[in-house]
Amino acid sequence: PIVNLGVLANRAFSVTLGVTAVAFGAIFASVVLVPLWLQTSMGYTATWAGCNAALSGVTMIVAAPLTSALMTRIDPRAVASAGLAISAFASLMRIGYDDQMTFWQLMWPQLAFGVGMMMSVIPLMDMSTASLEEKDLASGSGLFNFARTLASALATAAVVAVWNNQIRASGPTLAGELQPRAFLDAATASGMSHDKAVNMLDLMVQGQSVMLATNRTFLIVGLI
Repeated sequence: PIVNLGVLANRAFSVTLGVTAVAFGAIFASVVLVPLWLQTSMGYTATWAGCNAALSGVTMIVAAPLTSALMTRIDPRAVASAGLAISAFASLMRIGYDDQMTFWQLMWPQLAFGVGMMMSVIPLMDMSTASLEEKDLASGSGLFNFARTLASALATAAVVAVWNNQIRASGPTLAGELQPRAFLDAATASGMSHDKAVNMLDLMVQGQSVMLATNRTFLIVGLI
């Protein structure tokens, strides 16, 4: 009796609600994964990871009024579709990352992501209630916020689980492709102990496993 599920009978509202849930899930997956990867694998402090994340906020501020202006001239569905495409493009820009990426190279996907996020979120929020009658606005708004919050929470948990699973799967694959004898011989010939050379090789495999898992997870997010 608290939640009026009858509003889901409205096709436009239901479709918008579904798209919103998926879009917010993918968006928050990127929001979580970027600083997590930067801090655990790239050696960034929380401050510098936050500075990288803040770059998307810069373009959000610029894109918000422009998106509102576009919606008065163009079908909001087209604006939302363009925003989702830009967000997907920002995720796909990251699938070629390596562990030598500089802060400035990491900047461009973040800037694009901010534009895509605003261009998708604002029209979706507007369309979610535009098709409802006045008596259903409160129920519709409540369902919209519930779907958005739940999708964001689930995506936060899911993206970390997928990332960790990809790391575990990538390690044995990379190790199986290695030809370690030449590396170990060269390392020991340079004066390094055998155990230290093995540890260094293991660290290299672990680092590249994380990098490969990160690229694959961004590919999944981009496709979603």
